[in-house]
Amino acid sequence: MNTYLIGIMFHEPESWRLWNQGIIEDYESSTGLFIEANSLEEAILWGETVGESLLWFVNDDPSLNWHELGYYCWVEPEPELSDWSHCLSFFQTVSVGTMPDLTQMTAEAYGKWQEKNTQYNSGKKIKKKEGIGAKILIFCKRILTHI
Repeated sequence: MNTYLIGIMFHEPESWRLWNQGIIEDYESSTGLFIEANSLEEAILWGETVGESLLWFVNDDPSLNWHELGYYCWVEPEPELSDWSHCLSFFQTVSVGTMPDLTQMTAEAYGKWQEKNTQYNSGKKIKKKEGIGAKILIFCKRILTHI
């Protein structure tokens, strides 16, 4: 069995709402999941199943169609060299057929993880390298405080 880092697209309700109001230009989110599988194809298919479940979970709406929304999965062939290299420990590992803890795949969970993975220097909080997901989360929080 091999372990693949699978990228999963989805959206959360807050970014969807802000996008529909014309406040932000991009509402999609992505997360990663290490999937143990016999083949890359098997890992991608399981990633799609998890992606749809995640979309339903975060939006509390099982009528959403992950594929019709244009979402997809991809493999990160070299996780250590990817844009996610700074947050690989955030991603869960599951085998095909095992659902991850969806509560730990949200922007909120990533924000909490990032707070725990922050360095301090001379009493000032210095964030480690932030991924695009963290930047979007910070941007959305700033906008929400002004709405």
